[in-house]
Amino acid sequence: MSVAGPTAADTAAFVTEFRSLYPELADGRRDDPIANILDNTCQEIGADKEASIAVVNTGKRAAYQNSTPTPDQARAIYDLASKYCPN
Repeated sequence: MSVAGPTAADTAAFVTEFRSLYPELADGRRDDPIANILDNTCQEIGADKEASIAVVNTGKRAAYQNSTPTPDQARAIYDLASKYCPN
């Protein structure tokens, strides 16, 4: 079964919010890789992947250059992404 991805408007909103909340993970980063964090997290949510695993994966995707999110930040990024994922 194919899982629908987030809308363009939701993706743009996620990218904007991510940049605002996590400048250390966003500065110098193009929008597409940030949007991919959302797309991939939504795919895992849609596939009913265990949340604890999806949170770790989200943190790995959000890491940028020498900045890696803390476990709490990874959870917050996962939660942020989940609000933009289609249900």
